Amino acid sequence: MSQKLLLAESGSSKTEWRLCEGATVVKTLKSPGFNPNIQTESAMRLVFEEVIQHIGRNIDKICFYGAGLAEVSQRKLMHGLLKALVPQAHVQIEHDMLAAVRCTLRNKGIVCILGTGSNSAHYNQDEILENLGGHGYIFGDEGSGANIGKMIIKAILQGDLPEIAKTHIENYAQLSVAEIKIGVMRSEKPNVTLASFAKPTAEIVEIPGVREVVKQNFLDFLDTTVCRYQGYQFIDTDFVGSIAFYFSDVLEEACRKRKVKVGNILKDPIDNLILYHIQQP
Repeated sequence: MSQKLLLAESGSSKTEWRLCEGATVVKTLKSPGFNPNIQTESAMRLVFEEVIQHIGRNIDKICFYGAGLAEVSQRKLMHGLLKALVPQAHVQIEHDMLAAVRCTLRNKGIVCILGTGSNSAHYNQDEILENLGGHGYIFGDEGSGANIGKMIIKAILQGDLPEIAKTHIENYAQLSVAEIKIGVMRSEKPNVTLASFAKPTAEIVEIPGVREVVKQNFLDFLDTTVCRYQGYQFIDTDFVGSIAFYFSDVLEEACRKRKVKVGNILKDPIDNLILYHIQQP
């Protein structure tokens, strides 16, 4: 009988779950995202319980890749939560940066995450040689959905964008921009709330001023991450995440300006992660 592997790829906004039996995906599920830096243990436990209830406990191995898991203590916390629910399973907890590395299916290169948050790594095989970025929405996250949301709302508040942009964002939120600002500050997940404004921004990206804000977001990301890796101009750089995917033309324009060699742009790493794990002995 084939081993049953529960594979999870989690960001701050959402988590994709796949139960695989051998090379076959037998169950799929989407849940809210997890990030131990901004969520309580009890809140995460409740969601994990719902997921396992839906998936079932007949699992041999769990491999969970998630945001906010750079530190050993954070990985131990997540390990304990999942192990308590499925005691017989072998539980492996990894940072989402390793998920990005593995989903490229390359032996070496540079890979960047551009989703709710942002991060980058220069890697060889499974070894991350250098890691720049990933400091969270307060201290960084240039290039991310959260940063796009922050920059767009700030530009509207300061009157730097046309009225049509302000109207579009307010209609999307069904709130005034002043109310949006207050809502972000009161949100339990401010980064996720900010990132929710990336979608309406994509719908108006050709409005004068908006594209420039988004492009500057990507230039700031490249300047603080990719362009600091030695010889980056000659290394394939892959991008993973919804922000990279939906703003790919603006991202590629920023990359051309910084002489970044763009490889693949993947919306969601989960399918390639399945391929990676299937290929493992």
